[in-house]
Amino acid sequence: MIRFGFRIIKGDILGAARYGVWSIHHGDNRAYRGGPALFWEMYERNPQSGSVLQILTDQLDGGRVIYRSTSATNFVSLHKNRRETYWKTAEFITRRLTDLKCEGWPFLERLDTYQEADTYARGIYRRPTNTQMVRFLVRTAAYRLEQKLVSLLEDQWIVAIRPRSDRPAPYTFMEPPSGRFFADPCLAEDNGRTFVFFEDYAHRRGRGVIACAEIHDAKAGEIATVLERDYHLSYPFVFRWRDAWWMVPETSERRTVELYRARRFPTDWVLETTLLHNVNACDATLLEWNGRWWMFATICVPGGPTTDELSLYYADTLFGPWHGHARNPVISDVRHARSAGAIFREGDTLVRPAQDCSRGYGHAITLNRIDCLTDLEYRETTIGTISPTWAPRMRATHTLARTVRYEAIDGRVLRWRLTRG
Repeated sequence: MIRFGFRIIKGDILGAARYGVWSIHHGDNRAYRGGPALFWEMYERNPQSGSVLQILTDQLDGGRVIYRSTSATNFVSLHKNRRETYWKTAEFITRRLTDLKCEGWPFLERLDTYQEADTYARGIYRRPTNTQMVRFLVRTAAYRLEQKLVSLLEDQWIVAIRPRSDRPAPYTFMEPPSGRFFADPCLAEDNGRTFVFFEDYAHRRGRGVIACAEIHDAKAGEIATVLERDYHLSYPFVFRWRDAWWMVPETSERRTVELYRARRFPTDWVLETTLLHNVNACDATLLEWNGRWWMFATICVPGGPTTDELSLYYADTLFGPWHGHARNPVISDVRHARSAGAIFREGDTLVRPAQDCSRGYGHAITLNRIDCLTDLEYRETTIGTISPTWAPRMRATHTLARTVRYEAIDGRVLRWRLTRG
């Protein structure tokens, strides 16, 4: 049984259906119970807004949780804070009904969220008083004013490079001219030479292209555009396989995941095939592991955010066909869903860089140990964080790249706005 209303349900009706009464709660019930939905997260300046699908019990908002998701709080308006979360949560019921049909009730009972002990110790939230409402409106107006003032400056992404060593070396910066930004670095080593691929975005052009530069002594040489289309390109994922170089750039604007092959590395690329069609996939990252190819990409549901939900695909060969993972989305958490660079190995451990967008798009990078990767299960554990404090004036950092010799990272800074090129 599914509850679509907003009134409190108690008593025998909660046990009338075999699998209980399911209800969506817009708020993390470990921190917020009551209402109004997603209001108090804004009021208390909480950067995360949660949502759950729960099986109701007599305890208000304290049911058995069978789905949990975390989004970034939008402090601009309550309407905007609710809108994307509402669109996203509309998918929760069908996802768990599919699991119930395919896996049975024991699968839901084994969920970590289902087995959580109820430790909620705060009171029940209610409608704000007049004083609280005035305070909320003043805070919201102040935040909007702050955003307007920030918009007078230029928000610019830059790329930084340094050699890898036991002692961290200083970064050398690739700073674009006004009106452009460099982001999403990916490193590739070929015959003793190292190249950095990245997104080169020009505001005047209104879309990104893929650029490349050779690295000499941790400094980028001449920059050249190596891939340009009549649609936006970003996040170049470049890798070597079967004695050839390949690239998967982000092409979500076209609703595809495209695979390019180098005819002459690193400057000449040709479209080889399209791996996925009709999907809004951001920052697709590939991994060859245990005899299979795996693709990690954030998939945006219609009306939902592009930062919250990581989906996984697998194939027996690079060219497909690609199959969606049984647990998609395998992560529904803005703090470590969207990819932040190639997966790398630390000994026997696979580490997946991901973006923490809970305090704004691309705010920080989390490092996540992959604990289980099969076509039926996926689990990871966050083991580290890279905050935007590695250089002065940084406000965000969202892509990490590593080779044996070098490390590259990007960052967002604010600068005085000049004429955009």
